[in-house]
Order: sequence, then C-alpha cells, then structure tokens
Amino acid sequence: MSQMAAKDHAFIKALPGNDTCSDCHVKSPDWASVSFGNVFCLECSGVHRSLGVHISFVRSVRMDSWTEKQLAIMRLGGNDKLNARLKTKGIDKQTPIRQKYENDHAQLYKEVLKAQAEGRPEPTSLPQKAKKNSSFVIESPHGRNGQYQHGQYGLQRLKWHGTHGRRN
Repeated sequence: MSQMAAKDHAFIKALPGNDTCSDCHVKSPDWASVSFGNVFCLECSGVHRSLGVHISFVRSVRMDSWTEKQLAIMRLGGNDKLNARLKTKGIDKQTPIRQKYENDHAQLYKEVLKAQAEGRPEPTSLPQKAKKNSSFVIESPHGRNGQYQHGQYGLQRLKWHGTHGRRN
C-alpha cells in the first residue's frame, strides 16, 4: 500500500465526471469510494462513511494509502460511468446517498467493477442471501435441549428446554 501516485491521481481526476462530486455539484472532490470507483466532496464522504465499509469503502484521494487493486477499481470506474449506470435503473444523480447506494442495482455495479479489476467474469445478479433467522430445536440426552437460530453472530440459543435450571 502506498499513497496514490501523481499519474494515478491525474488519470482518475480526468475520468468523465470526476471534476465534480458524484452526489452533488461541488467542484474538485478529494474523496473516493473504492467500492464504486467514484469521487465526491468532503460533505458527501461523511454520508458514505456512515453507510459502512460493506456498502462504500471511503478513502482520501490525497492522504490515504491505496492498494493496486483499489487503484484498478478507480481506473475502471468514474462518476459519469456510475451515474449513467444507475440512471438506467431509475436512480438519479441527486437521489439521497443512502437510497442511491443501498440498493441491489448499485451493489451489482460494485460487484461488476470488482470482477473487472480481478479479471473475473462480470456477475449478472447478486448472490442469494442466506436466511439468517431460521430456528430449530436440539434435543440432548444431557438436559441441554434448546431452541437455536442462525443469527448475525452464528448459532444463537433462543431458550432452554432442559431440567437443569438453565434459562435464557
């Protein structure tokens, strides 16, 4: 990882639409989403950060370190490319940031850029999400019967059915 080289910075700034924020009209943006290959202003960067890194991974174009893969995504992206793609799905440039990026169309675009940067075939749909809250009952000969579910942190006990005084 190293700071963005001057030639990379110049290339990314020269991409169509990268002279203004991808989400508003501020000139000369200095922040970027590695996830979407776009650049934006300081104010919009705060909103992108609030989305979480699983949606938009934010970097400073001038101050942060960049991997070669991150630079490849930025070279493949660009504000006009992103906004044109989203426009075909009915999502305008001026759409509130959370709505603009927290949807399947934007997430698929992100996966397409990532695949292009990695030299993989472009996905045509998002992977199916696993069911998180399916619950089941476990019966144990040791009195540790209980109801469980697959949750955010793996297998979670919902309640005990045993006779050893254990309760959830």
